[in-house]
Amino acid sequence: IAFLRLDAIERFEELKPLLKKSRKEFAETLLSTTPERYVPIIFALANPDPEIGYDEAKNARPDAIVATGRSDTHNQVNNVLVFPGIFRGAIDAGAPRITEAMKIAAAYALASSIEEPSAEYILPDPLDPSVAPRVAKAVADSWKSQVPIS
Repeated sequence: IAFLRLDAIERFEELKPLLKKSRKEFAETLLSTTPERYVPIIFALANPDPEIGYDEAKNARPDAIVATGRSDTHNQVNNVLVFPGIFRGAIDAGAPRITEAMKIAAAYALASSIEEPSAEYILPDPLDPSVAPRVAKAVADSWKSQVPIS
């Protein structure tokens, strides 16, 4: 859980007592005590039971941007979003390894697949057939731009 423009150390000291609570209590308390001027961004990725459920997080803070690993909510974080494209792009480019630049290119390609992002739509559907080719092209182009022409 992240808070934009908030001093992390100060916030951590404030929240230390919460560390003794359950994951769910911790997340709910954190959300309910976050100043309204900050929009919480929550990536609750434990599977099959995230640290806080999508609906619980949205009930605590309707303005929160929430993503989980679950397929039954908005914004499913799943490695299927990038792995087919990363490997296809590496194969197409003849790359013998995956570089950090290729991973970053994949992330940008994934982000660019969302034309109008909203709190409910920051990631494409894992089954969107346009995602893997977009990621593959970005990864292949990234590799080609790193390799000197001989």
